[in-house]
Amino acid sequence: MAYHKSMADLYRRLKKVGYGPNFVRSVILPDWWEDVCADVPFNRGLAELAISRHLDIPLASLRNTTEELSPAPVAGVRLKTATIGTRVAQVQPAIQVARRFASQLVRACQNLPDFSGSMTAEEVRKQLLSDNVRAVNLNRLLRFCWDRGIIVAHLQHLPTVKGFRKFDGLVLFIDNRPCILLAEKHDAPAKLAFHLAHELGHLFQGHIEPGQAICDDNIERIINDKEETEADTFALEILSGDSQPHLNRVDGMTGEKLANAVSRYGERHKIDPAVVAMIYGKCADRMGAAVVALKHLGVDKGARSLIQSQLIPNIDLDQLGESDRRFVEALALPQCLVT
Repeated sequence: MAYHKSMADLYRRLKKVGYGPNFVRSVILPDWWEDVCADVPFNRGLAELAISRHLDIPLASLRNTTEELSPAPVAGVRLKTATIGTRVAQVQPAIQVARRFASQLVRACQNLPDFSGSMTAEEVRKQLLSDNVRAVNLNRLLRFCWDRGIIVAHLQHLPTVKGFRKFDGLVLFIDNRPCILLAEKHDAPAKLAFHLAHELGHLFQGHIEPGQAICDDNIERIINDKEETEADTFALEILSGDSQPHLNRVDGMTGEKLANAVSRYGERHKIDPAVVAMIYGKCADRMGAAVVALKHLGVDKGARSLIQSQLIPNIDLDQLGESDRRFVEALALPQCLVT
């Protein structure tokens, strides 16, 4: 779609601060919007108001067609990254959108219990394996979080502009409500189970408190960081019962052979076979074989749908105004799943 002249200055300035035209149209502006609508000053005003509300950009700046934009900085965020030179400002657009999204979810939550506080990894695993559950998996982790008053969602649509970055996981408080937002592009339940358990590690080990947030831009690549190591060991203990599992590299271990091996291993040790495959991939530096194993096991897809299926019963989107509801749906809820 070509830029219409009445919106060209807005799109140009928004792109400079990390928000591309496609993102603005599909998430921020009304669903009936076409750029030609901005020929009418009242409609242009509606667009500016929506952008200001959701992206925390001063309305006066948006209305001044020659003024460069300066979004409010995101405060209290600690960025965990393995990429030298990456700054919070480069992840700011994604964080701003995620924070706004989380605030809307908190408003829309229905009968959610108060956050019941921290637990050790051993206590979490014991609770997850109660009721004769055979192994810890993503579904079980999600139920645990919601039962303890922790909001969990997957953001399928974040701003992507060259020079800016997205994130894998964000854990933050909105008032006193903990929220975990995942944005990993892969869809394997075992992979997102580790990411969710990792963010739980940050939360339960007191790495953050109300008013703060931790942003992991790439959970699997961050090294030499004490809090990241603690979150990893917490996650591994929840999922496998061992905070430092060691699965040594085996020559000739193809994806198909690994799928057979982890099925047997998981059965013996009460670990989800897909989780065993991911642990082997990380320990043996054979993530390619692990991904192939997930395909052979038939568990390489479905994580995002599972997260959505547990989010939807816990929120009432009728609590939100039209603009806020569109914002939430566009970021994380396919229309076909929302009643």
